[in-house]
Amino acid sequence: MSTRLRPERLPARLRTLQKLCEAQGRRLADLSLSHKLFLNIGEARMGADGSRDAGTGSQADIVDDLRRLVELGYSRIIMRYRGSDAEEQCTQLRRFIEQIIPQV
Repeated sequence: MSTRLRPERLPARLRTLQKLCEAQGRRLADLSLSHKLFLNIGEARMGADGSRDAGTGSQADIVDDLRRLVELGYSRIIMRYRGSDAEEQCTQLRRFIEQIIPQV
């Protein structure tokens, strides 16, 4: 399971994982890849390097993030809302389910 890495940084990590699997006589294809994102629809959160955190921003940004993860071979994506407002959490998750998932 990877977390908090932007999708563009994942290919290098997956190549390392591929090498580790081969060294152990295993296949990367036999693993189930999971990634955890922190959801924030409508407001981009910026990482330490000044770039947008995946899972935040516009609906289109988040759809693109998820599509890239699927293209990289991830079969599970864990979404978590970071805030403490229960009503906003429900709103964010409802929007995610109704508006974003159908586009991925």
